Amino acid sequence: MLAPDERDATAEVFPQVLPTLKGLEGFKGIVVASEDDGTRIIALSLWETAEALAASASTMDRMRDAESGGRKIESQESVALRVVGFELDQ
Repeated sequence: MLAPDERDATAEVFPQVLPTLKGLEGFKGIVVASEDDGTRIIALSLWETAEALAASASTMDRMRDAESGGRKIESQESVALRVVGFELDQ
């Protein structure tokens, strides 16, 4: 969660990190969402296997730390979840 006086730069950062993500083996996609006031940002990355996720962890951590290093962040959390259902209408 960003500090109240921190600007949400997600829209500018996303296109910069996407090529690196696409280059990671097993990467299948990402959804990034921000609350209207920009204080909470959620990124949900999708991976082919749990092993691919684990193999990418150090790269993902470096990207997160580089993006958030100079910013005022009140809380930050990473969690690995198993997808139990998915539906996307096109």
